[in-house]
Amino acid sequence: MMATYTDTQKMKAVDLYVEVGTAEAARRTGVTTRTITTWAKSTGVTSAERAKKVEHTNEARDIANTERRLRIREKVLAKIEDMLDRMDEPLVD
Repeated sequence: MMATYTDTQKMKAVDLYVEVGTAEAARRTGVTTRTITTWAKSTGVTSAERAKKVEHTNEARDIANTERRLRIREKVLAKIEDMLDRMDEPLVD
């Protein structure tokens, strides 16, 4: 028996498709990937639009990761400097 979905459910699935991709949208909604793709095509959402969204998302993620690595690098360098400074101090028992 085929499941019946409301327009709201369909739009939510298509929105998720654009945001996170077909597989994740299917996992979150319980709707098959084929059905979601069909709904997306019928609403005029193209794979090019999806690809553009993914590219922007990936760029934002890459920027965030670069910033995070820089923060971590600064912390590690500060700790290394502190440790090296303490190595020159006399040993205290």
